[in-house]
Amino acid sequence: AGAAPSLYAAGANDRINVACIGYSMRFRQSLAKAFSFYRKEFNCEMVAVADLWKKRLVEEAKPQMEALFGHPIDTYASDEDLYEKAKDVDAVIISTADFQHARHAVHAVEAGKDVYCEKPMAEDMRAANLLLDTVNAKRAKGLATPGAVLQIGSQRRSGKGYAAAREYVRSGKFGDISYVDLA
Repeated sequence: AGAAPSLYAAGANDRINVACIGYSMRFRQSLAKAFSFYRKEFNCEMVAVADLWKKRLVEEAKPQMEALFGHPIDTYASDEDLYEKAKDVDAVIISTADFQHARHAVHAVEAGKDVYCEKPMAEDMRAANLLLDTVNAKRAKGLATPGAVLQIGSQRRSGKGYAAAREYVRSGKFGDISYVDLA
């Protein structure tokens, strides 16, 4: 999230306002820190968080995010509540439970937001097709452009460590590989 300017931001010099949907362990331990590191470079700011669990939202998300980002963070009881009230949000990071990813991504696309969604995008083809249909419907109505961002997280698979391991195997330093046990 934040790797490219949002198409919904008002102008090239405008800051991209981002909200977190689901204050998960993954968000706390990795995504928030990465976002904080790159936010100035990509002119992005975390401005809000939505989480269904009120205790987590009030006692954990708000104070921890405010400490990390150094400014007030708005809180919302759900993603729908955020889209209804927070008109300044340009993009969202979806970090909810796996079975909720597709539904929350549909809500974000319908609300006209750029989306970074943790993997898996969906747990079944019905949910995956619903998200695809939602994106296509927005485009057919001219409400989203072909460049609108819907990114599904796979950063670990494309990380430097995995690329280095691939290159090491390809280099032949292991010798001939005749068997791999995936169990």
